[in-house]
Amino acid sequence: MILRRYISILLFPALLSPAAAQNLDVTLKINTESISVNYRENVRDFQQELENYLKNYTYGDPDNKERIPVSLEIFMLSGTEDGRYTAQAFIGASRPVFGGGQSTATVRLMDDLWEFTYVRGRAIEHTTFSFSDLGSFLDFYMLFILGFDYDTYDPLGGTPYFLKAADVATLGVSSGLKSWTPTLGGYSRARFVREMLSPQFEPLRKASWKYHFAGLDSLAFNRPRAQQRMLEALEEIGASRKSLDPQNIAIKAFFDTKYLEIAQIFLDYPDKNVYGRLMRIDPNHQKTYEEYAAKR
Repeated sequence: MILRRYISILLFPALLSPAAAQNLDVTLKINTESISVNYRENVRDFQQELENYLKNYTYGDPDNKERIPVSLEIFMLSGTEDGRYTAQAFIGASRPVFGGGQSTATVRLMDDLWEFTYVRGRAIEHTTFSFSDLGSFLDFYMLFILGFDYDTYDPLGGTPYFLKAADVATLGVSSGLKSWTPTLGGYSRARFVREMLSPQFEPLRKASWKYHFAGLDSLAFNRPRAQQRMLEALEEIGASRKSLDPQNIAIKAFFDTKYLEIAQIFLDYPDKNVYGRLMRIDPNHQKTYEEYAAKR
């Protein structure tokens, strides 16, 4: 599996192309409770059209039959008579843990503002070199998910996918829509992908590989050594944080995705001070680490 992933990243750049099969298994949910009844009727077919769009394109290697489980939950916030909508979206993805019969989250993100126009009955068209407020949003996150997934199997292996996501973000920024505009603080699609491609964030991405590939994937075979590697990876992320903008998105997203898993894995770690170390590395989730420290 790992060798196939590595070969595919070299031979098949992340180009979008029509395909009968996809390598993302997307579960899509749409919540329309916050918009008026009239607007709910207008978006009655919205979920089906998004699903059709995602199923008609493969975002990675079309010959790779593995499926990445993806969860996309859309919460409609507002609508207008001319079909303008705003929404929030939760994006999550996972991958299997080798030998453990379990899975681990690779991405868990909440995008607070998505602006788009939707006209019922009008198919969502894929446009590689121009911006679509519907299609580009979906393309960006599917490519982003692939970038995170490949990074866990090979150091910096997700770069081709992050580069494609950056191209989409550039088109989004040029559209002038607020939801694509980079911000100084808070979440921004363009800023996030820029961070993932910055040399400054390479230690984070390499540590993510070490945490997953050299750590999680070895837990079932040599738990003490795997835990040690995972702790080393977390220490490396903590050290890199000191040289980065404290408002960076990438490190926050990593720990927001992984903190519960981290807390659980180290319950049987022999060093009784491990949770103190975790609190220093990831102070945003100190309360959780304190709760798990009390369980020892």
